[in-house]
Amino acid sequence: MLRLISEFVRSVERLVAGSPGKDGLIQTLRKPREEFKGNIRQTAPDFRPFERPRDVAALPLLPPPRFLSNEEPESESQPLDATQAIFVEDVMETANE
Repeated sequence: MLRLISEFVRSVERLVAGSPGKDGLIQTLRKPREEFKGNIRQTAPDFRPFERPRDVAALPLLPPPRFLSNEEPESESQPLDATQAIFVEDVMETANE
């Protein structure tokens, strides 16, 4: 039994350590990880920390957060379509309900 467990542990260690080939565990999980990360980020609300302007389409974009500079491309840091944006007064209305 101990031999079987030891062989299993070594097999898992080899998989986790990775391999340079395209069939390695890390390489195989890279694409699903990126897709999952994108799907999760799409669920984030588009909060704009100021009052709703008259013309939402002309709303200026916020500068991308510096702490995410090595995480994602600038184009993903803020939605370009402001029609679903949540503004300060929307938050206050919800809080007062």
